[in-house]
Amino acid sequence: MMPWRIGLLLLLLYFVDAQQQVSIVRTFTPTVTYSTPSSISIDSINNLVYVADAGNHRIVVVNRTSNIATLFAGNGTGGYNGDSIAATSALLYNPQGVAVDSVNNLVYISDFRNNRIRVVNRTTGNITTFAGTGSIGYSGDNGPATSAQLSFPRTIAIDAASNLVYIADTYNYCIRVVNRATNVITTFAGTSASSYNGDNINATSANLGLTYSVAIDNVNNLVYISEYNNQRIRVVNRTSGIINTFAGNGTQGFSGDNGPAVLSQIYNPCIVEVDAANNLVYIADSYNYRIRVVNRTSQNITTYAGMGPGSFVEDSPVATAKFSLTQ
Repeated sequence: MMPWRIGLLLLLLYFVDAQQQVSIVRTFTPTVTYSTPSSISIDSINNLVYVADAGNHRIVVVNRTSNIATLFAGNGTGGYNGDSIAATSALLYNPQGVAVDSVNNLVYISDFRNNRIRVVNRTTGNITTFAGTGSIGYSGDNGPATSAQLSFPRTIAIDAASNLVYIADTYNYCIRVVNRATNVITTFAGTSASSYNGDNINATSANLGLTYSVAIDNVNNLVYISEYNNQRIRVVNRTSGIINTFAGNGTQGFSGDNGPAVLSQIYNPCIVEVDAANNLVYIADSYNYRIRVVNRTSQNITTYAGMGPGSFVEDSPVATAKFSLTQ
């Protein structure tokens, strides 16, 4: 039995995939044994779902038509054994994030404990390091991404249109960005200090908490960041470079449904996803065991799924479902 259920993660990502109408929570790939699955990415073009099976040190890919799961990267043993080898022969170490670039046929992996971002070319099946030296630290801005130090990067977001890859550099309390045309890395938001120092300032002057997740809204030129221990979702306007709080008042708890998102309490938000078409932002409010949603027109927050902690029940209605930690 898998300790955490992948069904919730699939539910969350479905919100931004092809306007799925999800009303029942079901377990995804019930015949596969996962160990702390931490992230998924959907390739709608090829009808595939990639799962970061962190505890098993691997990435699994599931065909949504057949529901058959196969190994995509990692061999089940934690570690690092080099680059330019077959992805299925490579060692990964607690991969926390996965992101698909269907346009360029690439899959990016947050190789968490190896302090690297890896990339798999789906045409060749080979894996290489995209960013990070493998050593923990914060260095390398304005230089080659492979010469930069990262500190336990957790998730990735791809802006294929602008040829950018955003990295939630979690324990450096920042978001890094790599320009794929030049392979140069810079800090997009954060200072490497974690204490909150206000809003309506330049994103590179803002202190962030543990940056668990990053999500891009290309339609409105915005980047959303989940600050796990600062109990906030922040948003950066890429045109102005200014950061503001989007949801959460900075104190942990559960309150504020049907009111302004910035006045609500959230508790260790770990994932943020954007549905630009419907002007919605979804938040995995992990220690409240809920999925919250913010309507960007009204700026109000509500609970979309979950009603607090409890044992997972198959085929539960979304509103009354009970989850383990929503991350």
